[in-house]
Amino acid sequence: MESLLFQVFIPFILSALVVVLVTVIAEKFGTKVGGIFGTLPSTLVIALIFIAVNEGPRFASDAAAVVPAELGINVVFLLVFALLV
Repeated sequence: MESLLFQVFIPFILSALVVVLVTVIAEKFGTKVGGIFGTLPSTLVIALIFIAVNEGPRFASDAAAVVPAELGINVVFLLVFALLV
């Protein structure tokens, strides 16, 4: 059960808390500030921490190595989407 706790429940709760925190920041300081905080890959950090806890630091390091490429693909997608819409 401890494995399920560390693999699913705690990361889920922490990620949900990050989303709630960003929502509160957006309501309190405005949508621009909320957008800045919302676009930060904060839930990714939580995921990588728990990947390291469950699978080891080497596995988390390998998983983190592809993050810049994935973020670049997202930027390209968003630019194309913005141009088409």
